[in-house]
Amino acid sequence: MEERLIEVIMYLLKEFNNLEEKADYNSLSRKLMASGYSNVEINFALNWIFNHLTDKKPTQEEEFEYSSRANRVLHDLEKIIFTPEAYGYLLQMRQLGLLNDSEFEEVVDEAIMGASPTVSVDDIKRIAAMVVFGNDVGKHANWEGFFYPFGSNTIH
Repeated sequence: MEERLIEVIMYLLKEFNNLEEKADYNSLSRKLMASGYSNVEINFALNWIFNHLTDKKPTQEEEFEYSSRANRVLHDLEKIIFTPEAYGYLLQMRQLGLLNDSEFEEVVDEAIMGASPTVSVDDIKRIAAMVVFGNDVGKHANWEGFFYPFGSNTIH
């Protein structure tokens, strides 16, 4: 489920970077709903972006930082494990600001420690969701519970 949130956040970040004027959230929401995403997923993604990316303050573990123009080059072993598409998607997540440098490295480490012989885009989405939402979703048994606590259908 969280992988879908990563997809929505990536789409929104791309759109925000491409917009020259103020974002039309209703239009973006309609496009996402037409693509099969729920209103809950869209609202969660927008909320997460505004809460985490607009006011993000570095923590001690985030002191590690690449130059803004630098891209991490994969080690030969990592090149064997990561598909080019997966690595490209991971780079895009970093460039859009979804992952900071420390989180980027955490995703790479988790992918390598996994039992899979290759890492696909879907694997990157799953691992990135664990890294990115670890503090948010982990507090709740289910991320939808964040919006619908105790089984109610009232958004809080």
